Order: sequence, then structure tokens, then C-alpha cells
Amino acid sequence: MKEGGRVGVLGMRVDARTRAAEQLQRFVEDLGLPVLGFLRDTQNYVQLAAHGLTLWDVAPSRVAKDVEQWQSLLEWVER
Repeated sequence: MKEGGRVGVLGMRVDARTRAAEQLQRFVEDLGLPVLGFLRDTQNYVQLAAHGLTLWDVAPSRVAKDVEQWQSLLEWVER
């Protein structure tokens, strides 16, 4: 039995509203890969990692925008 894997691209530190995001999306789609989403450039990741924490370890109100950006990735992984 041959096992297959899936590959998708997640834009890190990319504002989805910018030309850079549009260019990344076009490039990745030309490769035949899905763009799973974009994660904004935020100090939340740095500060949480310094304390050994994740987005899901703190008050949801503190990281709501970031958790929202993870939704498309989490849905893709669960398929």
C-alpha cells in the first residue's frame, strides 16, 4: 500500500491584504499547491514562546486574531 502525503503552504508574517500576499498566493497556486492561510507578524508568538506557551494557553481575548488565522490550517489538517 502506497502512503501519500499532502503539502500546503502557510504564509508566515504576511498580511493577507498586501501585494506580497497576492504574489505569494499566485506563485504557490502556479506550483499546484494550496495556500492554507497567512499568519500575521505579531509579538504574540515571540512572547508566548519565551514562556513556553502557545496561543491556546492564554486568554482567548488576548490572541483572538491569531487563533482566527489558524482556523483554515486546522480545518485542512483535520481532513
